[in-house]
Amino acid sequence: MRNVLISLILAGIGIAAYLYLNPAQLAQTPPPEVRQDELSKMAVQRETEKAQRHIDNLTAAPEQAIEIGTANNFVTQDQLLKLPTDLATAIAATEAVKEGDAKTYGINLEQIGNSVHPQHKAVPTSQLPLADQIRLKELLNNPDNPAGTLFYIHGVSDADKQGLWGIIQSGLIDTFAKGIQLKAQLISADIPQEADERLPNSTSSFLGSILDKKVKDTYVYNYHKGILGQNPNLITPGQELIVVTFSQDELIDIYNHFAHQ
Repeated sequence: MRNVLISLILAGIGIAAYLYLNPAQLAQTPPPEVRQDELSKMAVQRETEKAQRHIDNLTAAPEQAIEIGTANNFVTQDQLLKLPTDLATAIAATEAVKEGDAKTYGINLEQIGNSVHPQHKAVPTSQLPLADQIRLKELLNNPDNPAGTLFYIHGVSDADKQGLWGIIQSGLIDTFAKGIQLKAQLISADIPQEADERLPNSTSSFLGSILDKKVKDTYVYNYHKGILGQNPNLITPGQELIVVTFSQDELIDIYNHFAHQ
């Protein structure tokens, strides 16, 4: 019995000595919950960076003019749009036009390619818009658009049977389904066709809420009549371009929501 007690006492002394001589090592070991919190933050940061790179690769090259009648792209406000040649010199009235409950505004196309902007002073002539081209920001003429704003543009065709709701939904589904190759990893998001339907409790789904808001805010540009407005009931195949505004945060939220389901 005495030997057992002596062994226990010696063991206690050894543990105490170890703790006394190695306080720095113990201090370097954070509590498990702290390490887990840091790992979670790092994971969120990595996912956000992946989403950001994905969004950056969705947009078309601004200087590569897109045919306005066949457009189906995410673009920046600097995107060049190419009008049909016979409309390059078309002129529309500049006053507001009332159509039902929506106002539309005449777009004067006479100065396309001829307008002078301070930022163009040092730009070579070869880089300026041609007579049948216009930048999206000149069409929208909205200086309040925050930096980094993106736009989904789509030329209305005979295949668009479900109006603005269906056009925007298809645009998001097709764009995110393409994915983007980052080194050896393919980043993509599968948005189900039924993702816009109401939930079992009759509330709007995540995608349904987004589409409802975007339909109300969408610009419709009739390039044959030269008018721009927000009237979701007046879209004509072969005549109109729709312009849907997205913040980068909105697109990242969509990506993260469906990429991790």
